[in-house]
Amino acid sequence: MNYNMFPPEYNAHVDEESRKKEQSKRQSFSSLSHQTTSNIAANNRSYDKWTDRLGILPGLSPTIAFIACVVRCEQENDLMAGIGSFFVVLIITVIVTTLVSFLLKQSNTYQTETAQNSLKDSRVQMEEDIIAIQKEAEQNKRDYYEDFEKKSQEASVDFAESEVAKEVIDWLTDGFIKNIDAANRQNYVEQILVPFEFEVFFDNISSSIGTYDFEEHRCSKLATRLKQSALCRAIASSIQLNIVMKYEQDISGTKPTVRLDYDYSVEAVRCTITYLAPNGNYKAIREW
Repeated sequence: MNYNMFPPEYNAHVDEESRKKEQSKRQSFSSLSHQTTSNIAANNRSYDKWTDRLGILPGLSPTIAFIACVVRCEQENDLMAGIGSFFVVLIITVIVTTLVSFLLKQSNTYQTETAQNSLKDSRVQMEEDIIAIQKEAEQNKRDYYEDFEKKSQEASVDFAESEVAKEVIDWLTDGFIKNIDAANRQNYVEQILVPFEFEVFFDNISSSIGTYDFEEHRCSKLATRLKQSALCRAIASSIQLNIVMKYEQDISGTKPTVRLDYDYSVEAVRCTITYLAPNGNYKAIREW
């Protein structure tokens, strides 16, 4: 995997790809929904057309039955046989019309319900697919962050013997020590807290005490985001060690701790080194 993006930048990339996939799923469902609606409407129009045609038969049934009666009377010269034919044809016509109407309605209802159920299933599948896409995106972001952190830590050893890195470390350590020594230790301050931040860009290192420009100090620019992160960790770990060794005890006589926290922007990796110590000069509030 290419680790030339900081996690926030990679997250934005993954989110954009995820958004495109979700949009594609929604567009596919929208097209299917539109097609299903059109098909249902077409089936309903066809059903209405056949229903209208069948609606003519009840009006024609007496005429058809009368013709059958006349033909039977002429063939057999029997009025009763003709009358019987009249009622038989009339009943058959009504039954056939009713049966065909029923079957048409059942068929139309079945096709409509089948289409609607299929559309519901497609909606459920779309929602499941979108959830799966979102879960995959979140997992990819977590994996990338963990891998980037691990690779950064591994690559930080490449700067262990760097003279340029040592120069920056000494410069930042001196600035941090001055801030620690200047911290307020009066008796009303319960805890000594001194944060110190620096950011590693590809062409400079910026901190509250100034900027170390690579061009001015004649050193190469950092070619990848991974190198920026690795250098940041190498510097931070060395500063942490320097502070721990210098302040086995805080000036006020207590035991300090030094914490490292990392954060990313699009262009830089930031480290916040926090010096923490109980204030040995602190006095609790007295009651009157």
